[in-house]
Amino acid sequence: MAQRSAGGGALLSRRRPARDGRWLARRGLAVATALTLGYAVTVVPGNRLLPAVGLGALGALALVAGRFVPRPHPGIGLAVLAAAIPLRSFAGGAIFGANVGLTEPAALLALFWLVAYRRPGALPLPRMLVAAGLFLGFAAISAAWAIDPSQSFKELAKWGQAAIALFAALDLARRPSDLKPVAVVAGLALAGEVLLATAQATLGLGPESFRVGGLTRAYGTFEQPNPFAGYLALQLPFAVAGALIWKGKWRWLAMVVAALAVLGIVLSLSRGAWLGGVVGMLVAGWLAAGMSRGLMKWAGLMVSVALALFLLARGSGIVPATAGTILSGERDLVELASNPGSADFAVTQRVAFWVAGARMVADRPLIGVGLGNFDEGYPDYNIGIWDESLGHAHNFYLNLAAETGLIGAGLFVVFLGGVILRGWRAGGRAPATRVVLIGATGSLVAFAAHSLVDSVFVGGLGLILGAAAGLILALSDRGVLVGRR
Repeated sequence: MAQRSAGGGALLSRRRPARDGRWLARRGLAVATALTLGYAVTVVPGNRLLPAVGLGALGALALVAGRFVPRPHPGIGLAVLAAAIPLRSFAGGAIFGANVGLTEPAALLALFWLVAYRRPGALPLPRMLVAAGLFLGFAAISAAWAIDPSQSFKELAKWGQAAIALFAALDLARRPSDLKPVAVVAGLALAGEVLLATAQATLGLGPESFRVGGLTRAYGTFEQPNPFAGYLALQLPFAVAGALIWKGKWRWLAMVVAALAVLGIVLSLSRGAWLGGVVGMLVAGWLAAGMSRGLMKWAGLMVSVALALFLLARGSGIVPATAGTILSGERDLVELASNPGSADFAVTQRVAFWVAGARMVADRPLIGVGLGNFDEGYPDYNIGIWDESLGHAHNFYLNLAAETGLIGAGLFVVFLGGVILRGWRAGGRAPATRVVLIGATGSLVAFAAHSLVDSVFVGGLGLILGAAAGLILALSDRGVLVGRR
């Protein structure tokens, strides 16, 4: 009887295989695909049909991947997500009142791929994720006192996508060679963006408001020059690290990608991206193994000389003429923002947003006005002629403090600073590991620098932030701490 029972149990186990996470992911995606397509056909207007159908198509593709390919590559989900960032605006629409682009379904696909097709093994969960979890939790709670809670949940969805990118990169980096498809797709997407942007700048293809002198600011597929330039600046350190560490054809390919990124950043005329790109590039060069400190000093000197010459030639168009009066105390920021001049209109507008953000922080220093509610709170804090906000405070940290208070902004800064510190101190034995670690560290530093004068958490760029953080958290434990070599 015991043998028969054991045999029956064995037969039962063959008939009912274990329902693990992959089984649940496939069945869940099948249901989501059916619901999405049904909703698209019956409810969504024609001009908004493409995002819903795109989500269903990606879901169906992922669902059948395991049927035709025995072991789908685990990096495909993150590679699709990387390709979706510059193409986000091509399939824009609104579903349930929320703006939806390609990055939303691509993030869901990356999440599905992480569960269904990942390589066996435990998912690493570094302690730094505690700070990230506390930040996201507090940001979600801030919707309780927000003027418009729906805006909080829309912003929280963007942070959720960044979290998906973080975990996908964290898991994929357990085997750095699995990152190759992501690197190839990201490099091709960047090259395509810069080629399009070069045509825009040289042929004058763009709105009249983008014309500066005889040049049209490059914007690629991002609709605005600043997000386009931020997209390039966040990826430039990866190419710089590859150009300094790799050998042979991969070094030349990395050099080409780096040169294209620099060209696009220059043509964008985005001062924030110039700052972030230069800082990220210098950090990547400094951390690259085999790069002597003396050579870095010469490189820094050359960059400084080039920047000085550029400021001498075009300085009047970059630094506002009223900056000196502010530094000397003759005029304060409120007076400047209330009375803009035609030569420094963009700068005074940004100053007005900074003042409004600072007033929000002063009024509600600990908890803010609620995640995603800078626009909603702006009318109570604006100054001068600037009655309408452009969506954020043009300083990411100030914007975060205005919306989530010093508590939320402090938690994010702790997480970002901690991850950068881990990447700065870590070094890898294998060239591929070193390139990824150094590139990701430079990318986060570029994000931190650019965020001082703008918000880079727009247009899907938060996905790059999440992926870079995930790569550092995964690979810093695999490498060798610099101080322990």
